[in-house]
Amino acid sequence: MMILKRKFETKFGVVTLSDSFYKLGCKLKQTETTYKPHDYNGWGITRTVNAIEVEDFTQADAEFFAEVAESKLRVNRPAESFVPYDGTKLNPYEMGGI
Repeated sequence: MMILKRKFETKFGVVTLSDSFYKLGCKLKQTETTYKPHDYNGWGITRTVNAIEVEDFTQADAEFFAEVAESKLRVNRPAESFVPYDGTKLNPYEMGGI
């Protein structure tokens, strides 16, 4: 269970830092940095780093982490380009994709 150390409210969501802990195979203590968007449906992203890397973690760092995570996790594509897979072979020329 992650023990919460710090919590930052950002424009995109909530960024939290866990209390530092030792991890098998790591010489230095580790900290989990977690991002959860405001409209999350039970998902988020966690990054484990050396605790010394986030000792002076600020609100600006949290905003940057949330912005990068948001840009990586959201897939923005036009609705008409989505074709559900039904097990048949699809011809992209017939779909108008190429």
